[in-house]
Amino acid sequence: MARPRLNRPLVLEGAVRLPDGAGGVTEVWEARGTLWAEVSARTGREAEAEGVAVARAGYRI
Repeated sequence: MARPRLNRPLVLEGAVRLPDGAGGVTEVWEARGTLWAEVSARTGREAEAEGVAVARAGYRI
């Protein structure tokens, strides 16, 4: 097994509920830490849907 190339920082986030000032709450995302990962592109494809070009690409993390 080859040694992974950790080439992309990924930010781990968690949801935090904060008061909105009107008696309710709003949910925001807060960074919890950074993880390094090997990200590589997989095959992709392009198609036309309702007159608009749509591209899809997969990634392996």
